[in-house]
Parts: sequence; structure tokens; C-alpha cells
Amino acid sequence: VSVSPVNSNLVAATVDGQLQVNLDGGIIWRLSPLPASGRQIAFDPLNGSVLYAGTDRGLYRSSDLGLSWQLFGSNQVRFQISLGVVATPYGVITLMYNGAGTPAYLYRMGRDGATTQLGFYPGSNPTALVYDQPRSRLYLGWPDGLVVSTDQGDSWTALPSGSGHGTRQLAEIDGVIWQQSSSGLFRSTDDGAHWNQMAGPGELNGTTYGINIIDNANKAPAVYESLKLTMGKANM
Repeated sequence: VSVSPVNSNLVAATVDGQLQVNLDGGIIWRLSPLPASGRQIAFDPLNGSVLYAGTDRGLYRSSDLGLSWQLFGSNQVRFQISLGVVATPYGVITLMYNGAGTPAYLYRMGRDGATTQLGFYPGSNPTALVYDQPRSRLYLGWPDGLVVSTDQGDSWTALPSGSGHGTRQLAEIDGVIWQQSSSGLFRSTDDGAHWNQMAGPGELNGTTYGINIIDNANKAPAVYESLKLTMGKANM
């Protein structure tokens, strides 16, 4: 689930590969067909009409709230599988790979689509990312913990231990960093310096929806309840 930083009434969510867009804070949802199965969605922080969708066939951009889509970025990232996408004032950062058994790579794309492959912390195998826009901090999750960049991915610093192993999802909500991992759900209120475990793996009921539930509990609980009813996801 993604809420526009420009207009909180604009909400988008991918469920089972489909994109649902909402323009009224969670009352009526519109199905917006994607060119490929959707995995991640992000609003442009400067333009509320622009969406980025990470899919099983590359990264796409929409300038009309999901009515039409165009492949985004240079040829080196086209048709790769997206593991995550974040939009920043400078462009887009996305984590992509070519399928099971292949390494994941991090790419930074300018607002014009110009693409740069980024390095990341030595020895890491990234699995998730999130951008803390107010602090300009990019967090990258990997099997042994988390790393952070304060320069749009040009350099990385390992965070202290204490977060979970096997990162699955990351989220930033009002300055709090949330990590869903194979060890459970963790949060940090001090930029990753210290972590508290909020739930064990068994308490998440084996789902991958934990962070989306947390996100909407803080920002738009009615939106998430409406989405569950719309998509028939009563177990979310």
C-alpha cells in the first residue's frame, strides 16, 4: 500500500499482482490494469499524478494515476523482476533481479530515466529497501541485517545488530523504521541504532502483510479495511 505524500487521499495498492487506485481516501477503489504482475508501487513525492510500479517485467511509470503505463529506465533494467521500488525527489531507486538463483542489483534512475547501477554493502544480498524522505536515508535489507545510505546509494554503512535476520519488507512511518523478517517484526525509533522486537514470526500468522497493516494503522486504517473488502482479503 502506498499513500501519496502530495495528497493523502490518493492511495494505491498491489494485491495478487493487480493494482487498485483510490482517489477519495479509501471509499471507492478503481482497478488499474498493469502491463505485468505488480509487486511494488510508489508515488512520486513531487507530483501526485505520477506512479511507479515494480513488476515481474520491469519498472513502469504512469503520469495519470495508473490509467496508462510506460517502461521506465534504460535498457539494462527492462524486463527484470522488481523486488522493491522507492521514489525520491531525485528520481527512483529500484532493486531488481532476473529470476531464482540470480543476484539482485540496485539501480538509481533520474527523473528522465537515466539509469545507474549502484554498489552496496560488501557481501550483502539485498532483499528489500525503503527511503526515509525527511532524513534522506535509504535503508537496504539483506539476510544478516540492514545497511543505510545518506547519499542516494553511493556509499553504505552497516547498522548495529539487533534487527531481524532474513529481511522481507521494510517501511518508514513518521520517522520509525519497521522491518519484517524471518525473525519477526522489529522497529527502530532512532534511525536504526537500536531495535525492539514487536512480534515473533508465529505472531504474524505466516503472512507477508505485517508492514502494510502497520502502515495503515498509523496513516489510514479505513483505507486498508476498505481495500480488504474490495479485494476479498478478509485474512489480511
